Amino acid sequence: MKLTRTLSFVCCLVLAATSAHAQDIATFELSGGYQLLRMDGGTSQSTFPRGWYADLAWRLTDYTSLILQGGGSASSVDDHISSGIPRTVLGDVLVRQFMAGARYGAPSDKNVQPFVQLLIGGANIWDDVTVVPDGAPFTQSDYWVTRFAAQVGGGVSLRLAGRLGVRVDAAYLKVLTDSKSDRIRDFVGSGNAVRAGAGLVLWF
Repeated sequence: MKLTRTLSFVCCLVLAATSAHAQDIATFELSGGYQLLRMDGGTSQSTFPRGWYADLAWRLTDYTSLILQGGGSASSVDDHISSGIPRTVLGDVLVRQFMAGARYGAPSDKNVQPFVQLLIGGANIWDDVTVVPDGAPFTQSDYWVTRFAAQVGGGVSLRLAGRLGVRVDAAYLKVLTDSKSDRIRDFVGSGNAVRAGAGLVLWF
């Protein structure tokens, strides 16, 4: 009789602990904040200092999640390009990414949650620039194009209080370009980029 009561008590403790753990593991994770993008561009001004990002993660297990991520980065250009036809480029360039993928990291009930992730999708490059070829009349244009992109990186989320936390992350971003004559190579070069982000996290 005592053994039965003891086993019943232990089972109740296990069920209670499991239930509490399940409640602590959040199903969704929303994050947003600032991002800095550094492109291997054809101009010397290939850093995009004005940026933002937002992502939503749906936790499949304690350690794996599906992610949707979007972001944008902007930069002003005032540079002389010597490749091809020598020219001066003046204006603004905007890079926007929209991607999806998977994340592997620590459970969301931990105070420190390191993670790695792999994303694929597209990058939209838009420019509103004035091109002044050396010794020729200038031309002004509005040009945009979307290219396939992939991103691999990692970071860490830190829980501050309750369901609110902060995150820092870094990633390598690859944007595919068509050819050496592709105009966006003036701004994204070979398509290699480094992205860094910092923002808030909400678990729910």
